Amino acid sequence: MADREIMRLSAQETADWLGGKLEGTWTDRITDPQIRERLEQQRRDLQQDRFAYPEQVRSVMGWLLLLNGDYQRAVVALETSIPALRTQSKLASAWVATAQGMAGIAQLELGNTARARQLLEQAERDHARLIPTVTPDRVDLWVGLVRVYLRAGELDQARDYARRADEFWKKHDATSRWAGEAAYWYGQSLAAGGSTQASIEPLRRAERILAGSPFAVDRHLTRSKS
Repeated sequence: MADREIMRLSAQETADWLGGKLEGTWTDRITDPQIRERLEQQRRDLQQDRFAYPEQVRSVMGWLLLLNGDYQRAVVALETSIPALRTQSKLASAWVATAQGMAGIAQLELGNTARARQLLEQAERDHARLIPTVTPDRVDLWVGLVRVYLRAGELDQARDYARRADEFWKKHDATSRWAGEAAYWYGQSLAAGGSTQASIEPLRRAERILAGSPFAVDRHLTRSKS
């Protein structure tokens, strides 16, 4: 499917596309219970037509494209959904923050660091304002900011966000792929700051957790650089 075709999808076509992915081999290979639950919830929402906006469906599509390493199409799906999600609704505003964060991570993967920083910092501020309680979506933004700050050489900020993300996931769900991702970037932030010995444990923990991930972004993570 070409980029222009993604932008032209109707709500029903977008739902059908996502439903096909959820019925296909992606979910067959997933054993992580939290990933399965997130995907199954999206399946239930689609079946019950509970999405308030077509753009919410498109942002979920962008999330799946991001996890599967299709960064250019993820950017298209996510950034085209953001303007239409800007409403007075608090729920829609939270969707904007989440979509901005995912778009920022995709931009980071494409090497567009300045754009990634703009999206992620704005998303983190908005999410904190809208939903004061720390949630997994907020922690995803922290992990993205860790990568941005590592690239910028802002090591103290990177290490602080990485530590907080790692602590959250160790308490929330210590074996999920999100815990593995957080552990990996915590290890990288420690190594970048010269704490080589301290970085060994989180990096090894990340490798163990991510080894069985079905997603391309995770299969290559431990061999990638910030």
